[in-house]
Amino acid sequence: MVDGECPACRLELRCRWSRLSPLPDEKEYDDDLSSWSIDVREIVVEGGCDVPGGLSLVLARIAAQSAASEIARLLLLPPDGEGREPDRRRDDALLYVSLPLSDGEGCQKLLLSDLDDDNDVGVRRLFASMDDDYDRAGRRHSEAELVDMVDGTGAVLGSLPRPYVHAWNVLHRGVGLLVSKDEDVLRSLDDGRTMPLVYVHRRTSTKRIFPSLYDMFVGGVSCRGERSRTTAAREVAEELGLGRALEFVDGGGMTMTGSATTTTIQENDDPLSDELFKCTVCTPYNRCVVSVFSYVARDGEEVISWQDEEVAWGGYVPYDVVEYAAYASIERLANRGDWPGILPLPPPPPPTITTTTTTPGEVLTWESDNDDKSQCDSWDFVPDGLLVWDAWKSYVRNQRRGAVV
Repeated sequence: MVDGECPACRLELRCRWSRLSPLPDEKEYDDDLSSWSIDVREIVVEGGCDVPGGLSLVLARIAAQSAASEIARLLLLPPDGEGREPDRRRDDALLYVSLPLSDGEGCQKLLLSDLDDDNDVGVRRLFASMDDDYDRAGRRHSEAELVDMVDGTGAVLGSLPRPYVHAWNVLHRGVGLLVSKDEDVLRSLDDGRTMPLVYVHRRTSTKRIFPSLYDMFVGGVSCRGERSRTTAAREVAEELGLGRALEFVDGGGMTMTGSATTTTIQENDDPLSDELFKCTVCTPYNRCVVSVFSYVARDGEEVISWQDEEVAWGGYVPYDVVEYAAYASIERLANRGDWPGILPLPPPPPPTITTTTTTPGEVLTWESDNDDKSQCDSWDFVPDGLLVWDAWKSYVRNQRRGAVV
């Protein structure tokens, strides 16, 4: 499921790697290590794209990590008796990595284990060689949080410091959570009950990207090697103060199978669903493979609290109001020629903003008690969030038809 349009360009790195004969300086590491060379030299561009020099340096370091992963895979293969030395260590190797620099080429010596998922040393050393880049606080980019670069399926290609993700709009991993009050959204669809309230917030006017726009999702970027479900639990705790899911991130969540009319939900106290689906967001500001989750916030057990520098307003909104407001926002973007997706059809009906009785003794009230609520038909949403919402709507339709997604 891909949303938005990505440029039709192909970038091809020429990366060669091979095993070397033992070298004298291997002894400073271990006599039993095998030696390998990784050589990244050239970029071939198809489709008329002009690749900036800084981007080519970043991609070269991603290619080197992909080559290292192949070497690690080969080392794990059982000995075949054809020239392999069974007494040599096969859980590590010495790498000589030749990479382009801004003013020529350089060679770095690394241990293969330095690039393990739980070891950031190797990735930071690869990017330290291009450390002419600093953030506003004067910190080197190579010292920043590391993020995974992925392909269109979400498979990890390599890791890089987060500033380069934003600078070059690199495809990476992220999450989106739809937070509902007291009831799970998909369960309500299954049972034909009134949909629960969904949390919507407005960004502050001081945000660097998309100031003062609305969003119906809690979103965030996955760190290097971080499971998407862990990212989701972390982000909803950091952004809204909803921390119950942190107790369950190493286990399963609500296990959902089948269509929306036959979904089986495993009952436990975990408010966070398993991953529902993935979608790819591709805009001039962000390229991300998003893993989508739902979160049930229980009134009386959890209190939403946000950071004042991040959120200007937030509140629970009826599901049909979100549908209507999101469509109106998409329509305005489309009329301006700024909507990167396809205009969803048919449009949802205008919501009825009244008190709604769901079950005897239970009342949900949508009160227009401030400007945000009373002007919901003019809410402008973050385009990235709208793309994920569009994918959410497609997922719900497919599930209700019993389709496999």
